[in-house]
Amino acid sequence: MVGIPLSVGNLVLNHLFLQSGYKAKTPVQTEERADERGMEIRYPKANELFVDIDSARDFARFKTMVEMLGRIEPVKGWTDTPSASGGQHRHITVTLGRTVSDFERIALQAMLGSDLKRELLSFEQLKTGVNPHPTVFFEPKAGVTPKAKKTGFHCTGCNLKNEFAEANQDDGTYLCFNCRTEE
Repeated sequence: MVGIPLSVGNLVLNHLFLQSGYKAKTPVQTEERADERGMEIRYPKANELFVDIDSARDFARFKTMVEMLGRIEPVKGWTDTPSASGGQHRHITVTLGRTVSDFERIALQAMLGSDLKRELLSFEQLKTGVNPHPTVFFEPKAGVTPKAKKTGFHCTGCNLKNEFAEANQDDGTYLCFNCRTEE
């Protein structure tokens, strides 16, 4: 966080993650999650970016931004494949003319319009050391029909639905921020 002392930046980041109920995923947990859904994990090469696009509008923005990036960075090309999530979701692999660090990869992916929640969570995983290589794509295993991704959870305390929530309790359920702070 440019211009903000690291301790203040950490407080802000930690507060955001506490509010969301997110728990950083270790590489083993990521592998287990992929297996549960009948997927395999694909990691980027040293010169690749993985851009996760969720809508036609995001894809249009990506095309504009990758062209702009090409003016300041050597972009060798990009490939576009449908995401297993279906609909307008896409997985785009951008090949650069040089190697990038994991921090740089996350920043460039966000600049190109990748799912911002995904990139922020990847940044947190990398920053805390929970997952040294958080950028991945889940791809269908050959010959296996992937299981649908669950979207959101109902809070076990107040029953409110959060479309973006992930399980945050040891038993695999979700408890919202308000209910967690009342305990």
